[in-house]
Amino acid sequence: MFDLVAHLKLAPGPDAPSVVTVLQEAGADSAFLPPLLAHAGLSTLGRAVMVISTQQVFLHYALVCRKLGGGVQLMQMPPSQFAFVDALSHLHDHDGDDDDKWAVTPDPTRPTVGYLRGSIGSDSADAVPPNAQPHLLPALVDHVRDTLANRFAGAPALVIVDDWMPLLYTGCCSAVELVSAIRQLRRLMEQTGSVMVTPATPDLADPAGDAAVLARGSADVADTMLVCRGLSTGYSRDVHGQMSVVRGRHRLAAAHLSNGPVVDRGPEPVTLQFKVVDKGVEFFGSGLASAVV
Repeated sequence: MFDLVAHLKLAPGPDAPSVVTVLQEAGADSAFLPPLLAHAGLSTLGRAVMVISTQQVFLHYALVCRKLGGGVQLMQMPPSQFAFVDALSHLHDHDGDDDDKWAVTPDPTRPTVGYLRGSIGSDSADAVPPNAQPHLLPALVDHVRDTLANRFAGAPALVIVDDWMPLLYTGCCSAVELVSAIRQLRRLMEQTGSVMVTPATPDLADPAGDAAVLARGSADVADTMLVCRGLSTGYSRDVHGQMSVVRGRHRLAAAHLSNGPVVDRGPEPVTLQFKVVDKGVEFFGSGLASAVV
């Protein structure tokens, strides 16, 4: 079985990328990747792990990591190894008058960070209006910087974002602001030897919309791209989708602009098929599913 995590070269070292962008195309579901990579970071990669989640609560990650084995128990992870940012399931009641915009607690079952005043989707006059959180993205970048420098004591980290789209859907920020924050996070990754895994979901029906702007911006900062697609033949019981590892635009641009010889230490481009099973994900070459073999 193909080892995708090893192929991506996420372990600390000169070959590691700064940003891996997961591009999810229509008909595909890459939601299995964030917990899988978080487990790998804590069990085999030797990196501290920070999860910024707008898609799943802490309990989901804890249960998946426990099922994957390897002794990874998120409830028992020391703060110097694991941080979880619960972005949407708990709302922070910051009123803008104090300097503490982030609610940090030692209990991993509660949010490390919460935001969005008001009730999402509420008809109340107090509901969050569009772009009502100008401090949100700068504070998030500051929080990541502080976590890497202090909580992780400068150790190389794996920062995983499972979904940016809820921030756009709720009107917390614009796509341009979000892309700017992602670029700032990339610089943080370069400075600390860390890796960020960030998602992108293009909207082919609206190439000028927020989703398309975010997808292009995320691709521009990527050293490595993971392109997740559905099967061209439709549903299969033995194969759930296919994934391509390709060189990102940032790595290609750096090679093009370099005056001297460039050694490309990134992963070799490859296209795989995958199947999500009870205790993990199986990756294999096209036509090499167990049912075919």
